[in-house]
Amino acid sequence: IVGQSTLFSWDLAGLLQMAAMSGAIPADEMPSGESKIEIFTSVLNGDFNEAQEIETPADAQIVPAEAMMQSAETN
Repeated sequence: IVGQSTLFSWDLAGLLQMAAMSGAIPADEMPSGESKIEIFTSVLNGDFNEAQEIETPADAQIVPAEAMMQSAETN
């Protein structure tokens, strides 16, 4: 059995401050509270050469890649 867990955490506070200072985000549109991106993965594999199952947490917010690309294309 092989197991691995990974946490990627990106605090966006500095990025948002730079955007506000440059005028890219108006001060009245700055988000309140904590702004961060976190991705946690946990893999446990004992059935080698079998299909892996991926479960989405019930409270996960899923943003389709197409929606992010569409937003970038309009700017």
